[in-house]
Amino acid sequence: ICSYRGCLPQGLVLEIGETVHILEKFEGWYRGISMKKPNVKGIFPASYIHLKKAIVSNRGQYETVVPVEDSVVTEVTTTLQEWSFLWKQLY
Repeated sequence: ICSYRGCLPQGLVLEIGETVHILEKFEGWYRGISMKKPNVKGIFPASYIHLKKAIVSNRGQYETVVPVEDSVVTEVTTTLQEWSFLWKQLY
């Protein structure tokens, strides 16, 4: 939904469109792993993300998670990620 700076000691920095693997939920917060940086775990508010369906294969250490989403959603997400990168470079 929006980027999260992870300003808490155990906070996980998230960018718009980033995929995270949720490990647990507690009172409006999630603890999870960034798919961009799989060795980084942290917490983030549940209100900052949107849950979507995914296909998980090879459960365990070598599991693969593929989101199930509409092609329009994929295009909008990719565009927003590109714009975010460009805005950071310009400003």
